[in-house]
Amino acid sequence: MKRCWDAKSEQRLTFEELAFYFDGYLINIKDEVKESEIYKQIEECSRLNLTNPVDNNNTNSLAIYTSRGFNFKNLPKPKNLNENDDKNTNELITKDCLITEEFNIEIP
Repeated sequence: MKRCWDAKSEQRLTFEELAFYFDGYLINIKDEVKESEIYKQIEECSRLNLTNPVDNNNTNSLAIYTSRGFNFKNLPKPKNLNENDDKNTNELITKDCLITEEFNIEIP
């Protein structure tokens, strides 16, 4: 996963490498290889979805939902987080924001 996020695009996985990994995941899912990491993650998600169901109908009928464009000019040069830079890699720290909470977002 870390290779997918590498700041240097030439260090990221190629389409062929991604296809190879995804094929392995699909085989493990189809054959229900219970020892595989992907199968364990799917089982865990299924268990969590049963214990914490999502109410998709819970929206505010008076709210106006819109999207907006973002200005990506003058961004800093991409940089990989060095494991020694920050002991808590669950925090994303930039000049403009501090994010320390996890968010669950369902995209239909």
